[in-house]
Formats: sequence, C-alpha cells, structure tokens
Amino acid sequence: MGRMEELEYQVEFLTPAFLGNAKQNGQWRTPPFKALLRQWWRVVWAQQNGYPDEVGEMRAEEAALFGTAADKGAIARNRKSLVRLRLDHWSKGKQNTKEMIDHGYDHGYLGFGPLSKAGQGDSKLQSEAAIRTKERAVLSLYAPASSVEQIMTAISLIDAYGTIGGRSRNGWGSIKLIPEGDTPPLSNNLSRFLRPWQEALGLDWAHAIGSDSKGPLIWLVHDFGDWQKPMQGLASTKKKLLHNFKPKGIQPHQKPQKRHWLSYPVTKQNVASWGNLRLPNSLRFKVRQDTRNSRKLGGIIFHMPCLPPEEFQPKTKELIEVWVEIHEYLDRVLKRSVRTEG
Repeated sequence: MGRMEELEYQVEFLTPAFLGNAKQNGQWRTPPFKALLRQWWRVVWAQQNGYPDEVGEMRAEEAALFGTAADKGAIARNRKSLVRLRLDHWSKGKQNTKEMIDHGYDHGYLGFGPLSKAGQGDSKLQSEAAIRTKERAVLSLYAPASSVEQIMTAISLIDAYGTIGGRSRNGWGSIKLIPEGDTPPLSNNLSRFLRPWQEALGLDWAHAIGSDSKGPLIWLVHDFGDWQKPMQGLASTKKKLLHNFKPKGIQPHQKPQKRHWLSYPVTKQNVASWGNLRLPNSLRFKVRQDTRNSRKLGGIIFHMPCLPPEEFQPKTKELIEVWVEIHEYLDRVLKRSVRTEG
C-alpha cells in the first residue's frame, strides 16, 4: 500500500444540506463525502488522461483507490478502500425544514423531494431536519502518498463547484473547504478542467466544465446576501429558463422536445419511448462566498456537458441546437464568470 498521508479540512455549509440518515433526516455522515470525492476524482482523472472514450482503466483505478463491493454471487472479491475519511462529529441537522417553506423559499423548484409532503394529505415533510448553514466539521482524509495530488485537486474542485446531499445539483448542500494544519492550500488554477462543450458531448458522463469562444460556461447570479438570496436568484433563473422550454402538445410525446433534453422526467410531460428513464440536468447550481465580502453569498450556474446515455437515442445535432439556445438565454440574463476557481 505504501506510505499514507493525512489531509485535514474544515467543512462549512453555505446552504442547508439534506444528508439523510436512516430516517431521511439531516446528519453529518462520511459516505456522502466519499461519494462526492469519487465524483470529482473522476473529473481529475479524465483531464489527466486526455478524456479517453473507454473508462475501463478509470474504473479499475477508482476501485483500487476507493474500494468496491462485489455483487452477491460474483467472482470478484470485495476490495477495501485505501482512502479513509473521518469527521470529528456526526451531529444531527438542526435546520427545521418546515421553517424553510413557511418563510417562502422556492422549494417547488430547488427542493422538490426533501421539502415536499411525505404523503398525500399529510402535512409532514419528507425530511424533518437538514444541516443548517454555517455548521462546521473537520474532515480528515488518509490516502496513499501516490494519490494525494489527485485527491487534493479533487478537493479544490469540490470547494469551487461541489455540493452534497439531496437536490445538491440545485445548490443545496453548497460547501466550503478550508485546509487545516499542515494541509497544503487549495489550488487556484482550475482552468485546465475546462473543455469545449461540443467536444464534451463525446462522452456520456459529466467529466469537465464546459467552455466556448466566450470563456467558461459559468454564469453569476448577483443576488448577494445570506443564503436565501442567492438561492432565490437561482430559483428565479431556473423558473424562467424552464418556462422558455416548456413542452407543448399532447402527451405522452412521441418524440422528445427541447425541454426533455435538459432533464427527465418532466412532471406530466412523458416521452413514450423513454418510459422510466432518468436524465440528470447537466446545468448545476452552487452558492459561494462573495470574493469581495466573505460574509455575503452569491450563486453560480455552470454547465458540465455530456451526451445522454444511448438508451435515450440522443442526436448530437439536436443536442447542440438545444444547448446553444440555453447558453444564449443565460448570456442574456446573467453575466459570465471569468474565473474558474472558487
């Protein structure tokens, strides 16, 4: 296994997080952090290896580093993770989710699920509590020295773009990471993780931040203030964007419309041939600290373009037309970020 090194970071939530425990209530837990680290480690690996079409080698390296569990009856053996994570506490969430609705936050667009009713005719929400903003914990990581550079780079990407927990792609669970002790500082050079977005459509998984002739596909939401303001700004932008791409006609639709390529399923707008397929939105939201005033928060929208899986029967030309229209809309209503770091 070789020499092990320790990294230590203070983790702070900038927006409430839905890290569900067994009862689907918020609680600090290490598994979601490990899953998040694996996700961004893949982005690092893809860039370092020239974005190969085949991911077999990446999967093998990921399994060797982070471990794998063999299916029941499979020949393969369980492989223990070489990366170990530890939190200095596993406290339960203290944010009452009902208060989030009572105060008028736009749960319908950004928090559907955790902030929805638990059952028909039931006033109880699916999640009773979330981890509230400004909660902190110390996250310690132990990893082989040969992998530490990759992991530190993934941590820098998480600080800039990472969110965690339920509905995290909508900005919930936005986190900030601060190195502790002898842990090296975060990288401020993340531009190498940009990739021309039409090239990125060559792979069917999110592996890079998109870019075009104008720069990074990162848009700023200038609703600065406490966490509610940027989240409301993100919600408003998403509402208006989806309204522009609202499906029309009788459903189930025989062919996918533009709206369906953003994400699927769409409520009461089924595509006959897609059935129960799920397509995550490759537009992602995050709340960050304002670079000029760390006590204020702002939002970003960024695009991690990729080709939908083959069962969707995607047509690249059609996808390009849809995403060009989306990028042009966001350029009209928001300003681009010229920075790629957090």
